[in-house]
Amino acid sequence: MENQTLDPQKLETLRRLYPIFKQEVFDRRDQTMKIAGLASGFLLFLLFLILYFAISSWLLILGVIIFTGIIIVELKQHSRRHAQAKLGVIEIEKALGLFEPGTYLPDKPLYPEHWKIRPLRDYGLIFYASCLIAMAILVILSLLAI
Repeated sequence: MENQTLDPQKLETLRRLYPIFKQEVFDRRDQTMKIAGLASGFLLFLLFLILYFAISSWLLILGVIIFTGIIIVELKQHSRRHAQAKLGVIEIEKALGLFEPGTYLPDKPLYPEHWKIRPLRDYGLIFYASCLIAMAILVILSLLAI
């Protein structure tokens, strides 16, 4: 739908909502990166403590597994919220005519066509979760090696 078909009040509403949704998308991704970074840092710190003090305990292993699981669930929740906000942004962008040729630029759309579609997989989430799992495995292996 091009923005010329919207009444001015609806168009103004979309223009006000757009930056809010767009900021939500950026904030969710930023929070996901911070959570993954802090959790990885904690696991790395724990690894150094284990190696330095030669601590060995099945209870620590269980704690690492539970901690890693909780963080991955938290990352997944942020990823879902990020996806919902991103879909909202895309719908607003469509309604504003940002993908329609001639709406803002004479012969082409303002935004490329591939921005209309949100990827099916969140590769950031896959990367962060893989790094956390790798760190957790290192910590567990260090506990088992002692």
